[in-house]
Amino acid sequence: MNHFAITGARVFDGADLLGVVDVAVVDGRISSVAGSRPEGVELVDGTGATLLPGLTDAHTHTDAEGLRQAVTFGITTEFDMLAIPERMIPLRRLVAESNDLADVRSPSIGLTPADGHPHQLRKGEGDPPWPTATRVAEVPAFGEARIAEGADYLKVLVEDGHLVGSSLPSLAPELVAAVVRAGHARDQLVLAHATTTETAGQVVDAGVDGLTHLFFDRPHTDELIEKIAAAGVFVIPTLTVIASITVRAHQMASRATFGLRPADDGGRRMLAAPGHGEHRARAHR
Repeated sequence: MNHFAITGARVFDGADLLGVVDVAVVDGRISSVAGSRPEGVELVDGTGATLLPGLTDAHTHTDAEGLRQAVTFGITTEFDMLAIPERMIPLRRLVAESNDLADVRSPSIGLTPADGHPHQLRKGEGDPPWPTATRVAEVPAFGEARIAEGADYLKVLVEDGHLVGSSLPSLAPELVAAVVRAGHARDQLVLAHATTTETAGQVVDAGVDGLTHLFFDRPHTDELIEKIAAAGVFVIPTLTVIASITVRAHQMASRATFGLRPADDGGRRMLAAPGHGEHRARAHR
């Protein structure tokens, strides 16, 4: 049994500052906070430091190097937003055996048309063939295959590329709705890449649980913000990456921020994705 106690640190539990108290850990899990100090266990001196829950990066495309670096920034969990299973499965095995890598959750491959986003970014990467579904009847098998690969949630990508100067096939609304049905039937969240106000509205109508980017083609409408709120959909803004990938970077970021303010002010759920993982890992790897 691995048992130790962190002593002397100011402790913030995510809601309240508890002052200087001991935190005991047994086999990687917190066993007590501000309890009596265990006898005969290793003591880790945290004097002068502040101990707080690990941070979560809600949108990354990562690898072992990225997960190791994440820990130095206090990030202990990353939500990967699309991964090649042949790379993610062994990475997750490595994470399970390691104490110096952030944990990672992943949807495995997201549903996108053949040659749809992000294939235009994957050229020359040596990817195996991507599974997809072109008919509603094929969607349940697609979802089951992702779950068998260890997916923690499912993802759909609705992107025609015009915001970044491309022309790409976009996922049909009926396929998005089919993924939502298949995912929810297996108690899986379904997340959506949708970067325009139109497609954001479509995927919310289809029943997705979260948006992996804030929409940024034009200023928001009150109707869309209220629709997102009423549906209980969370939003991962990724403002940094929105600015970095567009020709009209400042204009796009301003539009996205304009959409973020009323969403945040109205009590909508926002998840942090500081920089979309580009500081640690190459996009869509």
